[in-house]
Amino acid sequence: PVREMVVVGGSCLFRIARGYAIARTHRFDANMTTIEYNVYVVLYELIRRGHMAAMEYIPIFFL
Repeated sequence: PVREMVVVGGSCLFRIARGYAIARTHRFDANMTTIEYNVYVVLYELIRRGHMAAMEYIPIFFL
């Protein structure tokens, strides 16, 4: 299954961040679940500081 979620705010550099996330379940059983997250955000705090690269791809990892 595919799920879409909204990204609203956060803290530090993610303070007023906006965007969305798409989650895809690849494997689900009693022992393990594998979910892929693709997260797309605009980091206004980095743009305010002059880092225009904030509009480019920024990898976010969940462990």
